[in-house]
Amino acid sequence: MNKKILIAATLSALSFGANAELPSFNFVEVGTTTQEHDAVGGDLGGFELAGCYEFDQSLYLAGSHVLTSDRGLDLSTSSLGIGYQYGIADSTLLYTQLDWARVVMERDNAGKFDEPGYQLSVGVRSQVADSVELQAAIKHLDAGEVDPTFGDYNPTFVVLGANYQFDNDMAVYAGYENESDSDRYSIGFRYEF
Repeated sequence: MNKKILIAATLSALSFGANAELPSFNFVEVGTTTQEHDAVGGDLGGFELAGCYEFDQSLYLAGSHVLTSDRGLDLSTSSLGIGYQYGIADSTLLYTQLDWARVVMERDNAGKFDEPGYQLSVGVRSQVADSVELQAAIKHLDAGEVDPTFGDYNPTFVVLGANYQFDNDMAVYAGYENESDSDRYSIGFRYEF
């Protein structure tokens, strides 16, 4: 009896993501975000909006806007770009994305940093179950020189995320980004089309 249970459990675990499809790049997300930033101080809170649209079997357009603020400090990051996806398994894909990016940082009585740049991401997304998707990526942002004292703003982020689809078109998501000076957490809703 125990042998049958062990075999059934093993087969179940091996087929956990077998019926899942590749993750979709046709979605819009909106959510709330919190950023702990050592270089600028404070815990910044705000919102994020992001979306993707597949216009070819392998190519997609992507865009995002993140706006956070705290005690007279406003920080926003916007991006718009193109990505390439490549399926490596039935439910897992690799992607790379190149974006135009803009970073705006403004503090009361301290001036404003507003620089365009670029952003490059490489990651993996996997539909580990019919309703669960996991994501991991490395993202590099190069937005030029903030000022002579601060230097260049060119962080590299580790990005982790999870989506739980509770309806055919709707999911709740959670995300985490980390670089040497900041941590950003987000939670929100995704609509897939």
